[in-house]
Amino acid sequence: MSRTYEELKAGFERIEAAQACRNLMGKYSYLHTAMRNIDFMNLWANREDDILAMPWGYYLGIEGVRKCYLEDHGDRSDPMVQASPIFKGGMMMHAMDTAVIEVAKDGKTAKGVWLSPGHESCYIPDFSKFPDWKKGDPLPENLEIMSSCEWAWSKYYVDFIKEDGEWKFWKLRLWPIYKTDFYVPWTQHPDMDEVDFPFHNHKALPEPNWAWNKETVYPAGQPEPPVPYEHYEDAVPKLWESFV
Repeated sequence: MSRTYEELKAGFERIEAAQACRNLMGKYSYLHTAMRNIDFMNLWANREDDILAMPWGYYLGIEGVRKCYLEDHGDRSDPMVQASPIFKGGMMMHAMDTAVIEVAKDGKTAKGVWLSPGHESCYIPDFSKFPDWKKGDPLPENLEIMSSCEWAWSKYYVDFIKEDGEWKFWKLRLWPIYKTDFYVPWTQHPDMDEVDFPFHNHKALPEPNWAWNKETVYPAGQPEPPVPYEHYEDAVPKLWESFV
C-alpha cells in the first residue's frame, strides 16, 4: 500500500523524535557520571507539571527538579560538593540499554523505558550513626569515612514532550533493582533505607520500592513498556496517578 507524502514525513519525524529521546537519556547518563547536575536542567521541560520520581521520594514541577539536582545533590562546581568526601575518588556510572520507545502519532510526546546496569564507587560517610543528618547540615564531628564500591542496577520510565521544537524530559520515574557491595551476592542486597538518601526536598513515595527476596515475585508491569498511541491525554500512564 502506497503512502502519502504527509504520512512519510510524519513517520520520518517520529524516527527523528525517537533518536532525540535516546540522546537525552545518553546525555543524562554522561552528565550524571561527571556530576554535572546543573546541566540536567537543560534537559527538562520548563513546566509546573514535571515529575521526577527517585528511589527515595519524588519532586514536582521544574522547581522541584531544580531542588533535587542542585540542592539535594549539588553540582561539581559547588564548593560544598568539592569539599565533600564523596566527590574526590567518586565514580558513579549508570548505562542505559534495552530501550523501548514510542512516539505519539501526533508528534507532541513520547514514552520510553530503559534498564540501567551500573556501579557506584566513592568514599562515603557512615551516616547510619547519625540518622537525623540531612544534606546541607554541618558534618558531624569525628565522622567515619568508609570506602563504598557497589553494583547499582535500576530501571527507568520516561515521558518526553516537545517544547519549543526540542524534545525534553517531562516525567521520569527511576526504580532501584538492587544495590550491593561488589563482594556480596546481589541476592543478599540490603534494603534501601531513608538514611541512605539524607535529603530535604522530596515528597514521600506513595508506596515502597519493590525489592527482591526469596518470597517476592517480580512486578508484572514495572515499568510497562509503552505501546503505540495517538494523543498523550488519551493514554496517560497509571503510574503517575499517585504523584500529586
